[in-house]
Amino acid sequence: MNAKSNSFVINVLYVCIAEGVFAVALNIPVVAAMLSSSSLRNSREFHVVMGISAADAVYGFAFVLTAINRIQSLKDYHHAEIPEIPRWKCATQYNVHLITMAYQLQAIQTLTVAIDRLLAITIPTRYLKFDFRYNIFLSAGPYVFVFIASTTNALLALQDSTMVSSFCRTPTAVTPGFFDYISLLRIICILISAFIYVLVIVKLSKQTAKMGKMQAPGFGSSQLRGLRRCTITVGPCFASFFKCTCVILYIRRALNR
Repeated sequence: MNAKSNSFVINVLYVCIAEGVFAVALNIPVVAAMLSSSSLRNSREFHVVMGISAADAVYGFAFVLTAINRIQSLKDYHHAEIPEIPRWKCATQYNVHLITMAYQLQAIQTLTVAIDRLLAITIPTRYLKFDFRYNIFLSAGPYVFVFIASTTNALLALQDSTMVSSFCRTPTAVTPGFFDYISLLRIICILISAFIYVLVIVKLSKQTAKMGKMQAPGFGSSQLRGLRRCTITVGPCFASFFKCTCVILYIRRALNR
C-alpha cells in the first residue's frame, strides 16, 4: 500500500470515526431517556426501540475503536507493507469482536422489532396479556444469541495460526465462514423484516378502517390504538435503519473490510 493509498484510507477512517461518534451521541441519550422514564420502561413496545438504540450505540463505539486501531496500523507501517500475523493475534483485539457483535445485533434487533410489531397487530388482545417472560426474551434474546455465536468464533479463532494481515480486517480476522455467516445474517434479517412490515402495513390499514367505524371505543380500544401508534412510530425507524445500512455497506466496500 503506497503513501497515497494510505492517505485516502486514513481519511475514510476519519469519516468512520465521525459516523461512530454520531451514532453513539445520538443513541446513548435515547437509551438513557427510556431507562430514566418509568412510563417508557413499563412499555413493552419501547423495549425493542431501546434494544435497537443500544445496538446502534455499540456499533458506533465499535466503529470508532476499529477505525482508531487501523489508523494507528497504517501510520506504523506508512512506508512499508503491512506485515502478517497469526489469526489468533487478531482474535485478542477487543475491537474485532465488538464490531462483529455489533453487525449481528443490528440485524437481529431489526428482525425482533418486525416480529414484535407483527404479533402486536395480528393478535393484539393476546399480545397485551404477554407476561414478563416475553419482555425478558424480547430484551435479552438477541444479545444472548449474539454472545453465544461470537464466543464460539472467538474460541475457534484463538486456536487458529493462519497468517493474516495485521490490519485485522473483519473477513480475515474471524474464523473461516464466520464473516459469510454475518453477511448472510444481515441480508436475511433485513429482507425478512421488510416482508413482515409489508404484512404489518396491510393489517394495520384494515384495522384502522375497522376502528374508524366504532362509535364508542373502550379501554381495550384505546390500548389497541396505542399499539398501532407505536407500530407506525417504529416503522420510520426501521426505514431509516435500512437506508443507513446501505450507506454503511458502501463505506465498508470502500474500506474492503
